[in-house]
Amino acid sequence: MEYLKKTNARIKFEIRGDKFDPQLISDKLNLVPDKIWKTGDFIENRNAKRKCSAWILGGEFIETLDIGEEITKIINKIESKTVIINELKKELNVECNFIIAVETWDEQNPSIYLSKRVISFANEVQADFDFDMYVYNS
Repeated sequence: MEYLKKTNARIKFEIRGDKFDPQLISDKLNLVPDKIWKTGDFIENRNAKRKCSAWILGGEFIETLDIGEEITKIINKIESKTVIINELKKELNVECNFIIAVETWDEQNPSIYLSKRVISFANEVQADFDFDMYVYNS
């Protein structure tokens, strides 16, 4: 499939920490992550090892002009698990992060907003937001 030069976004919710078994998080949250790795795992296509463990929801680039809507899709999966996430944070000494990467082509700028619901959830689990913007011209 040819890569289309449109606005694309990758939204991820990550639980990261020094050393933990990602399967424990899957079991406690009763969710299947889109990606996991453990401290010491080799990084794909690089001669380096992971410095932390991670449990990740989301992660594929999708065509969208509404970043807030895509973040809400992740929130829908985890919002009811706030108490469990906070217990895991204490038990495993892990952090939560939202990682949002946006690729724009030829001034096709997306709507980027954080709803009160998203902000409230992020506050409850003390999640950080990391935004990466990649702007290209044809």
